[in-house]
Amino acid sequence: APTRRLSRRTARVQFRADRRVTGAERSTMGGVCSRRIHVPPPAGEMTVAEAFALLDGAPAKGARGAFLFEVGLGADAHRFLLSIEEAADVARVRDARGLSNAELPSVACSLTYKSPSLFFAEARGKLPVSAYVTGQVRVSGNVKAAEALEPVWEPLMTALRERDAAGGAAEGLD
Repeated sequence: APTRRLSRRTARVQFRADRRVTGAERSTMGGVCSRRIHVPPPAGEMTVAEAFALLDGAPAKGARGAFLFEVGLGADAHRFLLSIEEAADVARVRDARGLSNAELPSVACSLTYKSPSLFFAEARGKLPVSAYVTGQVRVSGNVKAAEALEPVWEPLMTALRERDAAGGAAEGLD
């Protein structure tokens, strides 16, 4: 299931700044993901400002895939997928409201990049989690502007949770 817990071992794997998609990924998606993709910098502590800076212009740069958000702790954690395109929508909301990256609220989450092809394969039970996890970034940051962004942020998060609960997390990640 796409909401399974990541092991401590896979969570420590480092992002690679630029990597080619593997044969396993290509075979899963029929070659759709055979071109070069770009992923965030090495795993580690990151502010909300830095996380959203990575998302700015990501689709235009050819980035593909999704971020796996983890909200909450331990057994109470809820995980849901946010495609790069959807995450960029949040950045556009920020711009429309005149907020800076530093003013974005913290969602107390982890961001984990994975290619769409490997997500689909794992969702079908064909690959273990360790086959596609390329890194993890802990997000923390300024929460002062949480209320300012809440009218848009919360509906987006709620919609994503409902989509995942309905089994639709594997849709629309291209």
